[in-house]
Amino acid sequence: MNDDMDRDYNRDTDLDTDLDTDRDRDLDKRGAKNEGQGTMDKLSGKVQEGWGKLTNDQSDVIEGKVKQGKGSMEEGYGKAERDLDDTLDQ
Repeated sequence: MNDDMDRDYNRDTDLDTDLDTDRDRDLDKRGAKNEGQGTMDKLSGKVQEGWGKLTNDQSDVIEGKVKQGKGSMEEGYGKAERDLDDTLDQ
């Protein structure tokens, strides 16, 4: 009985490992981290800019715009890395 349970457990574990490997391959693509961080910086900058306009705080408006610019550059860099990987994979 124990051998059957061990065999079932090992088979299930092997399936989970295969799925994790496929998922990791997608998430580990070069550039995904930069692209995601850039998107978050753009969003954060947009919120900060809006807050600055709402509170009439010019420094928040400027900092928000700078953050958006940084986010756009980082996002573009991440996309370029991913495009390069796709080209090299072909």
